[in-house]
Amino acid sequence: MRRRGVVKFVRKVGAVLAEQVAHYFGMPVEEARRLLDELVEKGELRAVEIAGLKFYFVDPKEAAEVILGSIKPD
Repeated sequence: MRRRGVVKFVRKVGAVLAEQVAHYFGMPVEEARRLLDELVEKGELRAVEIAGLKFYFVDPKEAAEVILGSIKPD
């Protein structure tokens, strides 16, 4: 089932954007966003919005590491 695959992907990566899920699974971004939001509603994922970007994750510590690691200070 696609839902389990998405949760597994999120666990593996640590934190993802809907665009990343859409690309990985070959689906439209809006479909990925709806699926991710459903998984948040069901308690299988969590989400946080930072600077206009919505990150989906399972483990907050891993998510923080991924999100902070993606910032390129100028």
